Amino acid sequence: MGLPAVVMSQDPAFTPQGTAPAKQVAPVPAAAEEETLQAEKQLQRLIASRDALTQEIDRLRKRTGQHSQVFVSVQVFELTHRKTPQANGFAAALAAGGLAEPGPVETGSATVYRVIADDEALKQVVAKLEKSGALKVLAEPTLMTVSGQPASFHVGGEFPIQVPSADGSPAIEFKAYGAEMHVVPVVLGQGRIRLGLRPRISELDPDHGIKLGDLTVPALRVRGVDTSVEMHVGDAFVLAGLVQQRVVTKPQPESGETGPDEQPGLVPGKAAEAHAGRGQTEMEFTELVVIARAKIGAAP
Repeated sequence: MGLPAVVMSQDPAFTPQGTAPAKQVAPVPAAAEEETLQAEKQLQRLIASRDALTQEIDRLRKRTGQHSQVFVSVQVFELTHRKTPQANGFAAALAAGGLAEPGPVETGSATVYRVIADDEALKQVVAKLEKSGALKVLAEPTLMTVSGQPASFHVGGEFPIQVPSADGSPAIEFKAYGAEMHVVPVVLGQGRIRLGLRPRISELDPDHGIKLGDLTVPALRVRGVDTSVEMHVGDAFVLAGLVQQRVVTKPQPESGETGPDEQPGLVPGKAAEAHAGRGQTEMEFTELVVIARAKIGAAP
């Protein structure tokens, strides 16, 4: 006579040594993962094909004399304000002019990288700031170049510095300061353009210079960035938020005296020195604002 079969079972909640059961993680469907991977590869191939096609179009245009001529209009401003950039910077001015960034904005961020299609609204924001005296124009050139070729401008000056030459004797080299801009436009077709921008604003800082014998070499306060953007022809690219802060003293004339700018024989700098120690010290923020626009024209 055969014995009855005995089936042993275990409570699913029970694991050896009383440990908790392992959590089951739902695997990502292999088909969805493969589809995402293939889409990424296809996107990279399309981008590479577009770049190769753009280069080939530029080559053929140069060979046939039908290259695209590009006019890049650049405005470089300095925005001065007493409050923090987050509260009173160019980003806040854009928001007040109805050009706020769509979607959530990072708290405490004053940096602006924006492509703006509503150029008229942007011009109104700039005009309002200029009228208030807060916005100062540093440079406003229009550069002409061909697609893929760099163009640049420099407004400012150069100062000499002493450097060693190959034979060890002292030599003089000149270092530039002021407002500089390097641009590289690339026409992509279908009304789009890629714009590479490298603005650099520098000013002399004698307080942090060094002394080499009888020669004093000033330091430089520098703001700059290297970036690129793709946009439609006619759009405006806005770069802002590069902020420097400095302590300024506002001279306050005594009762019965004229203001420092009104004293006969004294230029504003000397007048400020005359009132040194009697003015009010406060923090001042200066923000670099760059606006670039590109237009495609036929070669002459």
